[in-house]
Amino acid sequence: MKYIVTVICMTYNHEKYIEKTLDGFLKQKTSFPVEYIIRDDASTDNTANILHEYERKYPGYFNIIYEKENQYSKNLIPYFSQKVIMETKSKYVALCEGDDYWCDEDKLQKQVDLMEKNSSASFCVHANYELNDKTKKMKERHPYKKTGVLSIEEVMIEPNGMPATCSMLMRTDHINQYPVYDLPCPVGDRSRRMFLINKGPALYIDELMSVYRVNNANSFGGHLYNYNKSIKLVNDMNNFFDLYNKYTDFKYDSYIKLLKEREMISHYIRFKQYDQIVKTEYYKKKYTLINKIKLFIKWRLSPIYVIYKKKNKI
Repeated sequence: MKYIVTVICMTYNHEKYIEKTLDGFLKQKTSFPVEYIIRDDASTDNTANILHEYERKYPGYFNIIYEKENQYSKNLIPYFSQKVIMETKSKYVALCEGDDYWCDEDKLQKQVDLMEKNSSASFCVHANYELNDKTKKMKERHPYKKTGVLSIEEVMIEPNGMPATCSMLMRTDHINQYPVYDLPCPVGDRSRRMFLINKGPALYIDELMSVYRVNNANSFGGHLYNYNKSIKLVNDMNNFFDLYNKYTDFKYDSYIKLLKEREMISHYIRFKQYDQIVKTEYYKKKYTLINKIKLFIKWRLSPIYVIYKKKNKI
């Protein structure tokens, strides 16, 4: 069968979430065939059993790979994803981690339709809900202002935060060229967006079509409140930025300098070093008035902010 979209789903110890993810796949209504490749990274909980049950209930619907040894600990996840992308014959590739899910049954159809109308576009993202796994509170995330074509600066700087991984649909002919060994990056979807914007325009749909989970102990971000791990991420990202800068012949050099500062700002925020943020060029050039006010509240009105967070269960 000739698939139009291949969906890649990585899962590890997601027994509390994976059913929601799979149900989001099953509910998709499309005018084209979709391939779902799910990879369990040797989960130690009940995730594999749940996947087996879905295989039994929906024979032939999911292509599930069960690892016997954890590949994340060997730093092999990026290479597996790229291998799948390079081998697929589908026109597009979509991503969704096993703790996130799609909440719009027309998500894939809407993204493919938009990409088909914009033949030069390299990828498409959309707005999403952010679900706090601890408080169970949900909020809207709109990384960009309106539906349409994004500027290079919007994709590079991501002024309102990163689009969710579960919102990405990529053109296979572009993303299968990603040099995963030459441009290693600890945040794979970030590096893919930067690589793809060098291939063609990016599209955005300002509709809430997926749910991205935060404060999940098993998620990548859940481990970053360890100081040493946070600094390691900063260093690894800076190494990626340097490699990318060289790879693109320094044509995005002005953005790279700001991105390095923003990476450090993320570290400062995690450890409440707000006084360091205001010293950066990124703060001076890219912080909006609203963001400056929010920072002021966190920094100077900290006790009030703590009370506000508790009251609103943020």
